[in-house]
Amino acid sequence: MKLILASQSPRRAELLRSRGISFETAPANTDETFDPAARPEDAAREIARGKAEAVARRFPNDLVLGADTSVWLDGEFFGKPADRSEAIRMLTELSGKTHAVTTGIAAVFGGRVETDAETTSVTFAPFSEEEIVRYVDECRPYDKAGAYGLQELDSSRYTLCGNADTVIGLPVDLAVRLLRRVCGKESI
Repeated sequence: MKLILASQSPRRAELLRSRGISFETAPANTDETFDPAARPEDAAREIARGKAEAVARRFPNDLVLGADTSVWLDGEFFGKPADRSEAIRMLTELSGKTHAVTTGIAAVFGGRVETDAETTSVTFAPFSEEEIVRYVDECRPYDKAGAYGLQELDSSRYTLCGNADTVIGLPVDLAVRLLRRVCGKESI
């Protein structure tokens, strides 16, 4: 049995590697739309489940982990920006405010599915228009929910209430517990 990460995210892969977890990756290529009336945790869990189940169909004898990260501010969803202007708009709206980042995870093995989610609050210091434009032009955050990667920001520019791994894209401790539950093994 291998662990398959249903993601092409280099950030998720690095989080697993940093904990000494061996795995392979396989893209899910699934629809990431959700019911806008759903709670953020439920939406993230369902998208993660869809990713994990899609990959598990290709790897039926392996343990599959899927994840989805979303950013929310005052009930508004901030997905991956389509372009530069949308990234600038998102960061301008998040500047100086507290928002929620939710990562849903799903584990699939032998027909069993387990899901969970974790949310962390992030408060940004106010960013100037110049700082936002420079960040977008240098980091090109088009593959990141909310148009930013926490690991790319100066830690003096934000505060967290929760787990940084959740914001980066994979709460590893929660994922390990979930993987152990779904496969019934203590070693992952």
